[in-house]
Amino acid sequence: LDKVVVLHNTIQRKLYKDIISYFNKHKVNKLPATKINELKSGYQLKYNINARQYNSIYTELVGKISSVLELNKDYLSDTKDKVVSLTKAIKSKQKTLDSLVKKINGNNYIENKIDKVNLTTIKTKLHYLNQKLNRNQSKLIQLMDSKETGNPHLCFGSKKLFRQQYLIGTNNNLTEFKTHESWKKAWVESRNKAFVLVGSSDEILGNQNCQIRHMENNVYELKVNVNPKESKLKDRCIKFKIELHNDKNQLIQQAIISNSGKDKSKHQALSYRFHKDIKNKNYKVFISLDKSRQVVNKISCKQLGTIGIDINANHLSLSEINYHGNLVKSWDLKLGLKDKSSNQALDSIACAVKEITDYAVAKNKPIVIEKLNFSQKKKELKFSYNKKYNVMLSSFAYNKIIQLIKSRSFDKGIEVIEVNPAYTSKIGKFKYQNQYKLTTHQSAAFVIARRGLLSYSKNIKVKIEKKINNTIITEVKSKEIIVTNKEKAISIRSRKYYSFELPARTIQRKNNNYWKEIEQNYLNAKKHRIQLKLKKRILIQDKQDLSCEITQVVDNFGVNRDSNPNLFFQPF
Repeated sequence: LDKVVVLHNTIQRKLYKDIISYFNKHKVNKLPATKINELKSGYQLKYNINARQYNSIYTELVGKISSVLELNKDYLSDTKDKVVSLTKAIKSKQKTLDSLVKKINGNNYIENKIDKVNLTTIKTKLHYLNQKLNRNQSKLIQLMDSKETGNPHLCFGSKKLFRQQYLIGTNNNLTEFKTHESWKKAWVESRNKAFVLVGSSDEILGNQNCQIRHMENNVYELKVNVNPKESKLKDRCIKFKIELHNDKNQLIQQAIISNSGKDKSKHQALSYRFHKDIKNKNYKVFISLDKSRQVVNKISCKQLGTIGIDINANHLSLSEINYHGNLVKSWDLKLGLKDKSSNQALDSIACAVKEITDYAVAKNKPIVIEKLNFSQKKKELKFSYNKKYNVMLSSFAYNKIIQLIKSRSFDKGIEVIEVNPAYTSKIGKFKYQNQYKLTTHQSAAFVIARRGLLSYSKNIKVKIEKKINNTIITEVKSKEIIVTNKEKAISIRSRKYYSFELPARTIQRKNNNYWKEIEQNYLNAKKHRIQLKLKKRILIQDKQDLSCEITQVVDNFGVNRDSNPNLFFQPF
């Protein structure tokens, strides 16, 4: 296995070099079919491997390149926004600096210590803002170059470990290596620690280079093709035993049985990733199955009700409802993701998701979550003043929670319903929070659960026009859409709960503009209440001050207040 992992990674690095050199030479960012076939035949002859092994190496490499280029799209848009905002901040600071310098250089200027401090502070901020702008501009150039050339600038073994060779012998604690030889050993191990054998549904047992066979309980035997060009069959393959997790036994056994059957429609691909554990000096095997081919018994039923989840920065809020849409139970699950590593955060998320899915299995109710797009939300971070919300969106946790909920629910036969998140917090706040004595997030989860309960799929007919040989042909096709319920407006009879005017029914339009106007009226009423409190406080303070002054005047004139206790103390 050590020889195989070194061979596969060496071929992958050589292949990456050939692909990028072809891109640079021909000014393209995609390989033609002729070049792909030429590389395949050349590498098979040069490194004595079969076509399936080359396909695994090529597929893994293309996946790495495409994933980096796809992520660069988001990085590119984010960097452009940062450059624009930094340019505006620098212009504003420069304008402030110019006005302050003009004031100091004036003829009638009197020296002031505060102005000198402000001058130094503004110059320091401008210096760091310009540094940040230069870094983002250089990053923007690199991202644009990667997009045009198709070169993601991969560093096999990680850039972080590669840069540590330059820190050896310096006065810092950013590297654990004392000599270049120790770093080189770790660098080579990092570059050669994993290889993948990609399967296909038309191959023997889902993978020609690696077959799995059940022995007993959770023990399986793997037969790996390591020397495909050897003349003797004994020298081509190696066999060894592995131990799988108990909760995955059923899935693997089901895949083995379906791949062994004669019905080819039930065959599925099995891919194997071998990862070398350098500390324990052994290998871990990760087996990937085709989930679309798996048959899972669905145990959830919407007719019993739903469980809504509202995802927040440090906790998950859940609300369970019955078939009539009435609240059954509402509670919170703490996550505590702050100041934790990615593995610690993932463990906290996994425990919370396990508790949620176990509860859904016990109640046989589907889970309802919000369908959110975080690419737009991240662009709006600079306009938000909620630090917890910014941290939540910036971290990987939000997306990881949704992925784990979907994956665990699929394995356990629980349906996951995604609904439109528009105005769920506002509707819960104004309509259900006081009625059920819930928190803001729990009431939002209640609205999400109701929205999932009342949503349904509907087939509609859509006309599609196609132009063939200058003639327009119209086709009618059926399209499945999801119809969600709309919350009814708040009744005027419940107006006593609010200190603001409810919008008129005639202005209620599409996209829940009714709730948007209620939120604006609520904010205006809140602002008005704060102003009234301030005025009342000022009046009370003035009254107390006036009473003290009158008391002092009475004492000075020697008035006997005992004879008339209400003297000078009549209410205003």
